[in-house]
Amino acid sequence: MKILLTNDDGIRAKGLHSLASSLTRRSEFEVYVVAPDRERSACGHGITLHEPIYVEEVKFDVPGVKGAWAISGTPADCTKIGIEVLVKGKPDMVLSGVNRGPNLGTDILYSGTVSGAMEGCVHGIPSIAVSLADFSSDEFDFAAEVGAKLALLLRDVDMSPNLFNVNVPALPPSEIRGVAVTRMGQTLYRDRFEGQIDQSGRNCFWLTGDLIATENADDTDVKAVEKGFVSITPLHLNLTDGPLISIISVWPLDQLLL
Repeated sequence: MKILLTNDDGIRAKGLHSLASSLTRRSEFEVYVVAPDRERSACGHGITLHEPIYVEEVKFDVPGVKGAWAISGTPADCTKIGIEVLVKGKPDMVLSGVNRGPNLGTDILYSGTVSGAMEGCVHGIPSIAVSLADFSSDEFDFAAEVGAKLALLLRDVDMSPNLFNVNVPALPPSEIRGVAVTRMGQTLYRDRFEGQIDQSGRNCFWLTGDLIATENADDTDVKAVEKGFVSITPLHLNLTDGPLISIISVWPLDQLLL
């Protein structure tokens, strides 16, 4: 089974190496790494159109990796160019991670980690995004094992090209309470823009902010991780609000043309 592995923390990130190690330890997987040459967190699903994408083949210090490349673009760029150019033959699955920090609730709209995996779905490939739900922890191995075992589980299932967004609490494995299949919750921030003057005398701003307490139901990813469960949220590309279609369809929309 051919795996394309990417991330948004960059080619040197420890979480990426942990996930590569977990995958290559299993003879079922043939692993290729295509990752950004630097951190590209919170870049969403952006792609590079107005400048070249530079590609450098690199030595990747994980035994068993078949090939590794550092890319000047975004995680979505990495998946695109990995599928179309670098990996010979279409990958069977795309994995993205292990990300440093959670990708929960509405944060997934900004996540480079999730977007790197979602681009696999765009190409008709089932994909997994894996995150360690803590910015300060360096213990990626358990989260990497969860991702690799899920890939093994999906290998034998006839899946449409969906995305599984996995968030692992930063707890000792013995303290993990279980695995919960969840829906996307809600994360809201009180944004702050800190103004500065750069060396050229131009105004610039740094975005910071605080997480606002929100009410998340027990079946959401946010609440599951908060309670010590590994959260698995199935996602898909179709953002259409189906129930709203029937409501809008009876509106007097012809008036828009008058």
